[in-house]
Formats: sequence, structure tokens, C-alpha cells
Amino acid sequence: MREKTPSWKNLLKEKVLSSSVEVEAKVFYSNFTLRKLLSLRKGDVLSFSPENVSLVINGEPRFRTKLGTVENNALAVTLASEEEPSELKMKEVSNNGSA
Repeated sequence: MREKTPSWKNLLKEKVLSSSVEVEAKVFYSNFTLRKLLSLRKGDVLSFSPENVSLVINGEPRFRTKLGTVENNALAVTLASEEEPSELKMKEVSNNGSA
């Protein structure tokens, strides 16, 4: 009986699923005046809403998340909803004032 070899589809699937993907949590800052930004000094704190965090995968915003912490106070995000990349980009433009 002939030994079964993996099909090219299975090999391709395994290669794709083993690929590295860049993931980042991106926080949108908004409503800062130029005066505020120019006056920033070492030690100043910029506050932001924990609801304004987007999970970005390979440069494309994919999920709206909530910011939190896990053991040892490490920062973490919880996936709240999946949004169309175009919706997140529009929110980023409106929050930042530019593309």
C-alpha cells in the first residue's frame, strides 16, 4: 500500500497558518489644541478614552477593543467588535483631523 503524502493544499494551508502577522493596539488621541501639544514636557500625561483603541493587523484596523490590564499589570485589550476597515479609517481621520 502506498504511503499518503500531504496534498499541496494542506501544505499551503500549514504555511499560511504559520505565517507571522504584525499586530498592534493603536490608541487614537483627539481634541488637543496646538497650544497643548506645543506645551508638552517630559512627564506630562495625555489622557485617552479606553474605548478608542483599535487592534491593527498588518497595518489594517480590524477590531474595536477595550483597554485593560492582566496579571502583573501588563496592558491588554479585549476584542469588543469587528469593524470594517473603512469605518475605522474614517473614525481615525475625524479624530486626528487628517488621513
